[in-house]
Parts: sequence; structure tokens; C-alpha cells
Amino acid sequence: MKKVSSIMFLTIMLLVSGSLSANVFAAAPAQKVTCKVVYNSWYEPSLYTEAVILHYGVNGWNDIKDVPMTCKYGYDENHNFKVWYEADVEVNENDTIDYCFHILYNRGGAEGFWENNDGNDFHMVAK
Repeated sequence: MKKVSSIMFLTIMLLVSGSLSANVFAAAPAQKVTCKVVYNSWYEPSLYTEAVILHYGVNGWNDIKDVPMTCKYGYDENHNFKVWYEADVEVNENDTIDYCFHILYNRGGAEGFWENNDGNDFHMVAK
């Protein structure tokens, strides 16, 4: 024990006197990236849904947020009419985004439902 203490004392003394240098590097800040999350739907807002809310967190459902999604319309390559909702989220690169969708109805006072991949939620790595 005395030998280990002597070595530690000598190392500390060398650091203090400047005879032994130590480099300290700060970790680089995480790079932010924007990811587009899309929910494909057959519901038009005026017919069935009031809104679609993206409910998401990162790296195991931390920092949970709710984001209203924007409804989009268009046609696929076979000229079929499509409806989808999308939202952009900004997270750190390589974070895992954990998410599900809360679909709010506008008919009969029903609360709507959660689209959560049959209880498994959805996940993607931010790139």
C-alpha cells in the first residue's frame, strides 16, 4: 500500500510541477439531425380524424414530446389517392427515436386510438 501511495504522490507532484503533462479533451457536442416521421392513413381530417399526434421519446422513451402532424394529400405511382401525416423532429444523431401515433376522432365524441405497432411501438435511429 505504501508503494502505491508513493507512486500516486509522485504522479501528482509531477503534474503540479509541470514535469508530466496531461491532456484533457472535451467530448464533441452531439450533432443535431432532423428526421421526418410519416403516418400513412386513409382518413382525411374532415371525414374521420381531427388530428394525428406524434408521441415520441428518445433512447428508451426519454424526453417525451407530443407533436401535431401535418396532413398531406397526393397520388402514388399507380395514380391512387393517398393521405398521410408527417412531422419533423430534431434529435441528436444516432439517437433511437421511440414513437407511436395518437389518432383523434372528430365524430361522436370518441377519444380516438393509439397506433403503436401492436404494442411494440415504432423505433428508428436518427441519421
